[in-house]
Amino acid sequence: GQVFFHIFWVVTLIMQSRHSKFQFHYYVPSAMSNLPQQGWKVHVSAFYDNYRKVLKKVAKYCYLKRIPFKYVLSIQLRDLLGKQASRLAAGKLITIYPKDDQQFEEIVLDLYKALRNIHGPYILTDRRYRNSRCLYYRYGTIARQNRTIYSKNGVPFQDASQPTYANPTLAKDPFIADHEKKHQRPLKLFSEYEITDVYRYSNFGGTYKAIRLSDNLPVIIKEARSYLGESERLTAIKLRKHEREILQKYATTGLLPEVVDSFIESENYYLITTRVKGKTLTELKNHIYLGGVSLDQPVLIEKIKSQIVRIAQSLNHLFKVAHQHGLFLNDVSLDNFVIDRNEKITFIDAEASNTVKSPLLTQTNTPDYNDDHMLIDDLTLIEIDNKRLGYMLIDLVCSANDLLRVDPSGKQTRKVFERFCQIYNFVNLWDLVATLEGWKLANDNCTLSTVSVSEITSEIEEITTFASTQHYGIMPDHEYPRFNIVQVEDVLKNLHTRIIKRNSNLFTKVDAEDLLNVTENTIRIRSPKLQKELQTLVYFLLRRLKNNGREYYGNQHYLFTNESGNYSPYLVSSGAVLFASLSSLKHFPDKKIIRLVKEILPSFDASVVRNVSYSYGLSGIADLFLTAYEILGDQYYLHSAITKFRVIQSFKAVSPNCRWLYIDKSLQPKFGHYDDGTPGILAFYRHLLNVLQNNKIVPQERELSHEIYK
Repeated sequence: GQVFFHIFWVVTLIMQSRHSKFQFHYYVPSAMSNLPQQGWKVHVSAFYDNYRKVLKKVAKYCYLKRIPFKYVLSIQLRDLLGKQASRLAAGKLITIYPKDDQQFEEIVLDLYKALRNIHGPYILTDRRYRNSRCLYYRYGTIARQNRTIYSKNGVPFQDASQPTYANPTLAKDPFIADHEKKHQRPLKLFSEYEITDVYRYSNFGGTYKAIRLSDNLPVIIKEARSYLGESERLTAIKLRKHEREILQKYATTGLLPEVVDSFIESENYYLITTRVKGKTLTELKNHIYLGGVSLDQPVLIEKIKSQIVRIAQSLNHLFKVAHQHGLFLNDVSLDNFVIDRNEKITFIDAEASNTVKSPLLTQTNTPDYNDDHMLIDDLTLIEIDNKRLGYMLIDLVCSANDLLRVDPSGKQTRKVFERFCQIYNFVNLWDLVATLEGWKLANDNCTLSTVSVSEITSEIEEITTFASTQHYGIMPDHEYPRFNIVQVEDVLKNLHTRIIKRNSNLFTKVDAEDLLNVTENTIRIRSPKLQKELQTLVYFLLRRLKNNGREYYGNQHYLFTNESGNYSPYLVSSGAVLFASLSSLKHFPDKKIIRLVKEILPSFDASVVRNVSYSYGLSGIADLFLTAYEILGDQYYLHSAITKFRVIQSFKAVSPNCRWLYIDKSLQPKFGHYDDGTPGILAFYRHLLNVLQNNKIVPQERELSHEIYK
């Protein structure tokens, strides 16, 4: 055996599939004739715990028969076996390529015997051979590079484009007799329930919104597909049945949905629960996001803070009740809690939950809710739950928990959350989260709306030194690099026409880039005709913003939506309109535009957002308000820009030994470019330094600045 596998590994070729993110090993016999472009191929599935055993059996068979095959590397098993695995690729750990139909039949029959007692996950795109638990096949591409198969008449079809078995070319299946089914009674799933919507799909099964036909009861259907999972011990069905047990055991607590029914059908398991009315905390977050509210609206801020406090207290109470009953919630996230109109909160996903005194069935390792202390420290399950609650509260109000991805110590998250609480004077929220996380008293006690020239200079020097040390290139000044446009008038007219024709609240990245570029070029050329056309365009955009306002806690909010359908204040979307308007006002004053800018600008006054890049984050918004101060002279705009500077500071790496200084727009520890990384932050810092050096009025500390420390 050892000699065989030594030879096998030597002749194995490592190749990267052109159409796949997965890296496979291929065994290709040197004397093998050419494979067909398309034909029947065989897939073998396995779990984590039996993959090596299965691979040895299949490899030995294929090597002795000189049959080509490929297999996935062990390091990528999670990508093909986990709950979030692609349903088109899941389970396909080994692929065997027969040279013709006769060899295909031989392979299936031989491996059916060799792998009779082997279990593996279900492969959704394939047909299972008889009662095998790991052997599947499909007619598809073999040697052909693109994923297109053709019928005998030359009709093209996409190969395996849906997570269900199909044979669109009508190729003759030699095993079709094994799959002919007798007449069955109607399925219970569809005869007793009507599915009205899909919440989500996963490799392990879908979650559906439905009603029970007998009484129109709104329900949730949770599907667990057969033979799917990470191991035979931890299958999708085992997790769903475990969830049913938890829901039934803790039914009297009022914390969880009720079990309506459960059954197995077509080898899949279905758990039916009551549908909890309300919205998830993820959905609620968009409506109570304090970081996007202007500091110049103290009444609105206090109203939102009051609601956040009530929600935080309700969540804290829910966790205490769960722990008093011996329930470890485990999978803590905003998506898994629903809040109704009366602010009653329900935990809706108990699949990974556990009784405190029982062996843990599965652990969740969501990066946004787990820090190093959960792995290093000897924490109890209740302490882990409480820490995750703390991070969930941070997620609800300012998303600083995202930083756990780049700094799992939690220090970076804490630093940004401290600044958030300081800005909004959120003492009670800080106290609750600090208690849950086991943090000591905060130690960051800066003033929010004042900053010295020397401090900004120091920040600039730190970035330039870091860039020099790491050999990164940076722009020499604070001006955003724009493209020179030869036919400025044509581009301006085309942009105007495009936006008018669209007649919607959408403002895309391309729109924003074109607008900023054409504005810069118009200012450079200084043509009265172009100036008038630019003013006409920005006035039109400002009017459209004003006419598309939405109510937010009784106040009008003026923002366009981006390509993702989100209201966006960033320079890559709505912010470009304000920036272009202010830039034009600097050279071509217009009272109508000034009036609209002043009315709309508070909608852009976000102080704490997910990232601090220029085009996609806070430094661009800060630069927008700094420019507004230069043009309009309102001292508040300068205060706002400095407050945002303080928040950007809090995103700076807490460790002096990091190979990054600020995360980029994708929350990755990369230096990035002007629009998405540290160079854009540097540009804002340089602009702020220039303004303060030439500012004769010393900014006064506003009443909105507070300390959160006793």
